[in-house]
Amino acid sequence: SGIFYIAFIGSSLSVATHLVKTLGSRFAMMLSMGCFSCYVACFLLETSSSALETPAAVIGAVIGGIGGGFAWTAQGAFFSETFEIYALMSDLSLSDS
Repeated sequence: SGIFYIAFIGSSLSVATHLVKTLGSRFAMMLSMGCFSCYVACFLLETSSSALETPAAVIGAVIGGIGGGFAWTAQGAFFSETFEIYALMSDLSLSDS
């Protein structure tokens, strides 16, 4: 859990904004969901073999933390882009949409 949050904080402070601007909000959200899927898959590895218990937990926590670090940034950017499109299509100002 601690490793997850350290990776989460490191990712959100260092690469989240650049990654979302480079990849776009939609693809960045898909990539973060892929990281979360790998995080969950590591729990399967962890329970299947006692030799993989610690490495799978650490690797999964790092991958999940990195994905979580830019998931919120990507989601915020996606909602902002969606509201801008809605405002343009509805002839509303951004504050009214």
